[in-house]
Amino acid sequence: MTYTRLDRDIFLIGLSEFEPLSNLNQLPTTRQVLQRFHHHLKDTKLVRDASHLTVEEVLVLWGRAAIPTVLKKHAIEKLEKIHDKWLKLKKNKTRLSETQQKNEACYTEQ
Repeated sequence: MTYTRLDRDIFLIGLSEFEPLSNLNQLPTTRQVLQRFHHHLKDTKLVRDASHLTVEEVLVLWGRAAIPTVLKKHAIEKLEKIHDKWLKLKKNKTRLSETQQKNEACYTEQ
């Protein structure tokens, strides 16, 4: 089955990331982590499993950079909270109110 670019485009995030985060030469941004999360989510179909896989990749990178990290379970909760916020924004993406636009802009800045 072939995919077009529009099929892989994720609202407010961009294209899902197929490359592992370990291939990066710098620490990943929140957007890159979410792109990788959505790639795992497409494979596993479960949010908890996708967040586990993504957080493991991020913790390896932060460990290599010798940066102190939080516990894995807290990192998973934080990633899932960011995903929940994204789901709420996606649910209301057809609204054109100022509040919706402000919330989308605030989300993309983080």
